[in-house]
Amino acid sequence: MVKKSKPVVVWNNRASAYFKKAYEHIKEDSYSNAEKVKEGITKLIDSLPDHSEKHPPDKYKKGNKGNYRAFEKYSYRVAYK
Repeated sequence: MVKKSKPVVVWNNRASAYFKKAYEHIKEDSYSNAEKVKEGITKLIDSLPDHSEKHPPDKYKKGNKGNYRAFEKYSYRVAYK
């Protein structure tokens, strides 16, 4: 029997830099809010390998056949494939 491996979340450089920049921007006003946003978004992203289809298809991705999906949390939009 061949075991299927669990998908892995890989951040591209642009997404990672944007997330860090957003965190630093929020932290200027409130460290606790920055942590809340960081933890909330990373928790959802970390759950993607187990439930990759729980979010709707990305309505802004042109020609999307359903393999690109997206969600919003704390006014931030995360798109993934």
